[in-house]
Amino acid sequence: MHLERSEIEHQIERLHRLLAELRPARRSEARRASLVVTDRIDLWGRYHHIDPQAEEILGYPPSHYQTEIGWVRFNHPEDRWRTAILWEKALAGDPCPLVEYRTYNTEGQWVWLQDSLRPVVFDLRGRALVVEGRWRDITACKRRQAEFLLRQWEWLLKQGAPAQGPGSGRVVRFPGSGASRGTP
Repeated sequence: MHLERSEIEHQIERLHRLLAELRPARRSEARRASLVVTDRIDLWGRYHHIDPQAEEILGYPPSHYQTEIGWVRFNHPEDRWRTAILWEKALAGDPCPLVEYRTYNTEGQWVWLQDSLRPVVFDLRGRALVVEGRWRDITACKRRQAEFLLRQWEWLLKQGAPAQGPGSGRVVRFPGSGASRGTP
């Protein structure tokens, strides 16, 4: 596998954009990551229940959800298609074990959630009338993953790319990065 310098630079730019959109770490993040929120939404998008700890994660009080319709429209534009498909799958009567997506909080910042959907009330045809979601904040985990990947891509940019051929153990240096070929 041979990577071009431009491919590595593209990955680094992508990770910088991801880190810029993630809200800064807060002291209460460990507690938020341990919270699991259960909600119940009917097929028209009306909330029938949401746990109070949702406010700690997204900032909206439980009363906000009494008048709110739907949740997919609050998701990150890049994630809406996936969450809409999973919502339709759950309404068709199939559980959706895990999905990760971004939604915004009261401060207008993106929060990564890990969610599972399962139908809980059905009509006579087997379509879901009410879907239960169980979700938690995984923003800190996503930030750590992005920081780790960023360090790896930056190392590759500095050191060079793996040479072609499996198990060669050699690194091909990029022009202007110091040496031309060698072992790491």
